[in-house]
Parts: sequence; C-alpha cells; structure tokens
Amino acid sequence: IIEIIEHGKNGLLISPEDYVSLAKAIVTLLNDEAFMESIGRNARKRVLEKFSVDRMASETAEYYEIFDKISAR
Repeated sequence: IIEIIEHGKNGLLISPEDYVSLAKAIVTLLNDEAFMESIGRNARKRVLEKFSVDRMASETAEYYEIFDKISAR
C-alpha cells in the first residue's frame, strides 16, 4: 500500500487493527469535505496515471520481452 498511497495526499494510511486511528481518520474526512474531495481527486489521478489498462498492458509486454531476451541466452 505505501507504494501506492501517499498519506494525506491521495489516501490515509492506518496501521492494521488500529481501530482508534481508523475512527479518527473517518471523522477527519467527514468533518473536512475539502480534504476528502482533495484526497479523492488525487487518488483518481494516481490510478489513471499508474494503473490504466494501456499502461498495465504495456508494462506486461515489456516484462515478456525482457524474459524472452534472458531465456534466449
């Protein structure tokens, strides 16, 4: 998750099983609509930039090409 989410920019990172921090994060978002919308916009932008179908397909094809070159040796 830390490779995808930047805490406070495009999401909120909470330690597993830390229900107190989770509750605080939810309350923060509910009380600050501008912050909530900002995180949502930034998260969508990140997904479209890093995880689009075209990009994922292109990167997968690159891995296959590298594998083919290595296995041909």
